[in-house]
Amino acid sequence: LEALATWAQQFTPTVSLQPPQALLLEIGGCLDYFHGLDALYQLVRDGLTSQGYAAQLGCAPTPLAALWLAQAGVDSACTEVDQLERVLAPLPVSLLPLPADRLQDLHLLGTRRLGQLWALPRKGLARRFGKGLPQLLDRALGLAADPRESFVPPDSFSKRLELAWAVDRTEALLFIGRQLSITLSGFLLGRGLGVQQVVFQLEHSNRSTTPLVVGYGVPTRQVDELVAVLREKLTHFELPSPVEAVTLLAER
Repeated sequence: LEALATWAQQFTPTVSLQPPQALLLEIGGCLDYFHGLDALYQLVRDGLTSQGYAAQLGCAPTPLAALWLAQAGVDSACTEVDQLERVLAPLPVSLLPLPADRLQDLHLLGTRRLGQLWALPRKGLARRFGKGLPQLLDRALGLAADPRESFVPPDSFSKRLELAWAVDRTEALLFIGRQLSITLSGFLLGRGLGVQQVVFQLEHSNRSTTPLVVGYGVPTRQVDELVAVLREKLTHFELPSPVEAVTLLAER
């Protein structure tokens, strides 16, 4: 999630983590730069696909509403605050971050959709479910502030890939190196950086490690360039023993 958050900072500097599997991107200030919402949607989709991820996107004026729309698989964007109540009304109450027994209580009341929840008296809702539920609804509808902590990317890159079984052929290392290079490229894109040297730390079953240093003539962040130089390096490289894990390091 942190690697994807760093990658997403090429679109906006304001990215927030929503564990375990969501990111929030504040895009209001960058739509003109990317020529509108549709174009930005496509860039994000294409970038995620190229990294091997599938994602559901949601767009709304508030973080909670965007998150719920994504979780519900509603792909059409809501861009106006006064549309939120209507757009969110058909969504299931199961999207609410409530304990299972609280959700069951809502179902016993005959409340299956968020729109039915809007219709309930706020005081009665707070008395039965606590003040947190009305406050949650207010944040989703833009009636209360919902500040989020912005993600700060690390200064250096480190990604470890543990293998399902030990490999003893450089062809397999090239495939692994490509997967790690895709993640590195996303990190560099998000930071607006390039790298001129990386180190692949090869871990063996006897707990020893072998460093494989790969240098580039000029700083780069393109996957094809990263992999092409690695391929050339591996043609002259002999494995001392089978490899069980690989860590890619880029520190400058």
